[in-house]
Amino acid sequence: MAFHLLYSVSGLQLEAGLSKLMSGLSTGDLADLSPSQLDRVNELQRWTIKEEKALTESLAAHQETVADSSMVELAHLATELTRSPDSATRCPDSVSHRVDSELAGKEERLELIPRKADELRLRTLQDVVNILGPTQAAHFLIAAAELHLRVHEWGKKKDGLGNGIDRPDNDVSESGPKTGPGPSPP
Repeated sequence: MAFHLLYSVSGLQLEAGLSKLMSGLSTGDLADLSPSQLDRVNELQRWTIKEEKALTESLAAHQETVADSSMVELAHLATELTRSPDSATRCPDSVSHRVDSELAGKEERLELIPRKADELRLRTLQDVVNILGPTQAAHFLIAAAELHLRVHEWGKKKDGLGNGIDRPDNDVSESGPKTGPGPSPP
């Protein structure tokens, strides 16, 4: 997302400051990205894509372990125990212990992958900021914060509207609920 944001903001700032740039004046913002900076951003983007692909492949491979032979065997044993009338004598606790043991390792690895993805996002953001000059970095971080806040705000607004809260046609007044658009019933 850092790359899309960088390219979007630099494009918008380039359009806004085109007349200054045509006159040879520097804008100091993301419209002033140098060829060297663009090369470094492109190199970082290629590296990040490679790392994202490795994480995706790691997640896919790990998800497949949920259907490995040990898990299938445990699922079958657990099903048999629930069906069998003499399940109390067949050690359901031992199966439960085996399931817990088998899942523990899978859970640890599953938790590690999103953590690595978060680390990659943070490193990418830091590397983008390091490529930019101080003023450019400030413009980039302001745009990132603004985007984050607006998307969060829009999500909250949508959630409120999606469940009937804050809808004008669901207003409840002293005379009772509205039945639709228009004035409240007398």
